[in-house]
Formats: sequence, C-alpha cells, structure tokens
Amino acid sequence: MKRIMKYLTGLVFLLTVSGCIPDQAVIWSPDGKQAIVLSDGNMYRCTPDGALSEKLLGGVFRAAWLSDSTHLVIARSVEFSQWEQAKDYLLPKDQERIAELTQKINTAYEALGDIEQAAESLLEDIDLLGSEVGLIGLYAKAYYPEMVTAAELEEDVESASVHLIELLELRNGALGSKRTLGSALMLPVWSLRVSPDDTAAAFSSGEVIGDDADPASLYVVSLKDGAAVRKVADHVTLYPDWTRDSRSLVYAASDNAFCDDEPVSGRILSQCVCDEKGLLETFEEPDLLVYAMVDSLSRVRCLPDESLVFSAFEVSFPAVPEDLPEQINLFRFDPQHPSSIGRVVPRDIQACLGDLTSLFEPSPDGRHIAFVGSDDRISVLDVSAGQLTQLQKEVAESDSLPPGWRNNDELTCVSKGTNGVSVLHYFLELSPVTESSEFNTNWPEEVLDGFFDD
Repeated sequence: MKRIMKYLTGLVFLLTVSGCIPDQAVIWSPDGKQAIVLSDGNMYRCTPDGALSEKLLGGVFRAAWLSDSTHLVIARSVEFSQWEQAKDYLLPKDQERIAELTQKINTAYEALGDIEQAAESLLEDIDLLGSEVGLIGLYAKAYYPEMVTAAELEEDVESASVHLIELLELRNGALGSKRTLGSALMLPVWSLRVSPDDTAAAFSSGEVIGDDADPASLYVVSLKDGAAVRKVADHVTLYPDWTRDSRSLVYAASDNAFCDDEPVSGRILSQCVCDEKGLLETFEEPDLLVYAMVDSLSRVRCLPDESLVFSAFEVSFPAVPEDLPEQINLFRFDPQHPSSIGRVVPRDIQACLGDLTSLFEPSPDGRHIAFVGSDDRISVLDVSAGQLTQLQKEVAESDSLPPGWRNNDELTCVSKGTNGVSVLHYFLELSPVTESSEFNTNWPEEVLDGFFDD
C-alpha cells in the first residue's frame, strides 16, 4: 500500500495543484470594478488600476462571478490532517465507503501480513477516486493505528484533501460570507460556469491527466439551496456553457476515449437542466445540435444572440489517418437556423490558430474572440469583419495564458517570455491597440512566477 498510496496521492496532487491545463489567471467581475487573480492556487483581488491585494484565500483553482459582481463561485482544494476534520465535508455514504474500504484493507493485511498485497487485492475489484486514497489513510490512522505503525505508513497518511464548490462574497475588497455548495468532491474541477440568472453553477470534474485518465463528467449544483451536486453527463470535454435563458447546458461529448488531444468523433449537445422553479428533478435525454471532431479541451460558448461558438477539428470524410488535422478551429452554430455552420476564423488567417485556441473567450458582447495564437501571443478576432489583431510583440520562447475580458474593449493578458512573466492590459477601442500605462503590473514575484508554476 505504501508504494500504491505514494503513486496515487502524487497523481492527485498533480491534478489538484500543478495547473497542467492552463486557464484564465485574471477574472474580471461583470461590472469591471474588480478582478480575481489566481496564481499557484492562491486567490487575490485586483482593482481596475492593477493594484493587487494580499492573498485572500488558498487552494483556489477555478472561479466564476455572479452578475452582482460581489459574489462568486470557486473551486477549492481543502487539506486535512485528521479524519474528524475531513468527515464533516463528506456525505454519510462517502464516510461509510471510506470506512468499509479501510476495513477491507486491514482485514486483508491481517490475513496476508503484507500491506502492498492487501492494497492490491482491494484495487483489483474497486476503482478508487482521487481523494479517496488520502481519506483511507486518515481513516486508517484514526481507527487502525496498529496497521499504520506496523506497515510504516506514518509519512503516507499525514494528510488528505478534497475539492469543494463554494459560494463566497467579496465586498469592498474583503471576503464576506462563504458557503459550501453540495458536498465534497473526490476529483478536481476543471471549469466553472454560473448560469446567467445566478441560480445554478455547472462544472466539469474528473481525473483527466495521467496514464489512467478518464473523460470528465459534467455536474450542476443549485446556488439557492443546500441540494446535492447533480451529474448531468459523462464523457464530456472540459468546457461547457449555459444558454442565455439559464435553462440548458451546451457541451461537447464523445463516446470515444480522448487520447493525447487527438481528434475523436463527438457531438455538441444541449441538455435542459432547469425550469422557472430551479433544477429539474430528472434530466431527459440531451438534444443533438452538431456532429463534430473534438478533443478533451473543446470548448462551447453561448453568444448574446444565442448562437454558439465551439472549437473542433475540420475534417472531410472519407479520410486516412494522415488526413486528420492537427490544428483545431472555431465554428459558429445558430440553433435558430440549424442547417448552417460557419467557420469563425477565415481560411486566409487560420495560420494564426494555436495549440491553446480551444481556450478562446468571447467578449461580453460577442463581437470579438480572444485566444492564444500559434506563436503563443494573444490574438483578438473581430468576428463580423474577420480581422485579426495580435496584441503582444513577438517574443522568443513565449507562453501565454487565456486572456480575461474586463469589458467589451479591454482585456488582461498574462504571458511569459525570456524576460520573465508580464501582466499586460489592453484597450481595443484605440487604434492602434494600446497597452495601458496606468495598469500597475508591479506584482510580487511569487505571484508572477505562480502563473506558470511547474
């Protein structure tokens, strides 16, 4: 068990902390008066002029604002050193499962006299979910200390972590009330989206990295009551969105396993999850919108005109393996006119697309789309005109995170080049596009380095 626990807990730590899949680092409130800054799991507050607060909260890896610009939903990892601390965050059924699994390991250990054989006999029949490994260790430390001591597991059962979805208030630069939504999750959260009417939050979660990776699942939780987290779908990509009426989730899914970001056959789906009273008691089958070739990072975003933009691979069939494209593209679909799908990026500039183009983000009015381009610089596309603007100067060995929109004409970018990490704020309405000289980017080194922490 020592070797198995070290491997599994190491993998869970990687999924939780490392930021292997990049995401927005600067997340502006809808009114543009404050932003959340996420760096190496720490959350800060930023003002419109770039002034950065002290650390507000640790263990935060995803965040999404409500429309009032004072409340937000976060995904946070919480660590415990004792079972009594952890169990308060678990549902009774989860507590019972951890107790039962630990008892089985102890029974096998007493019979076999070898902790690795005991753990392996358990894993032959049961798939453990990320955080369960550490929780079993805490439970064993509390109730089977003789086994822990005899097997020399003291260092392996020092702590465990779970993942929480929380609703918190950020008013006048200070944290206010905080409430956990649903119960603890065993696997990390990869994206968060709040419904336009602020009644529910959707998120993707799963063990999507590593040799034993599985596709993510899509979940929804109410922001209005203490109801449990509800699963919507399995085998989804990481980035769903809400329709503008707050009734449905749109997302990409595939029945095939995602492998090394290679394209697989999939579908863009719409799943009704809410009515005027809140979350539905049961979810019907989703509506099929589009067949598409997708990968695990494929993203769907709803524009103000209710059309969808999604990332997918452009493929013509029949095709041999060598014909499959390596470069993802952006497409637009209007549910009101379902017979047509349009390319967002014109062919004459599609060379600008890069490995992280899937992590595109439309401006609030949907007129522009920002993404990390082929040379790792932030590019902004004027959707109606088909014109592309590259914001940053070309820098060797550059790296960029997906940008965050402050409003329709301003966005903040975090990039890393040969001269270190920089935070730049741009005004699109000026010609040429201008970098703000009033936005303070003299942030502490640990914050800047934390954006690209390995």
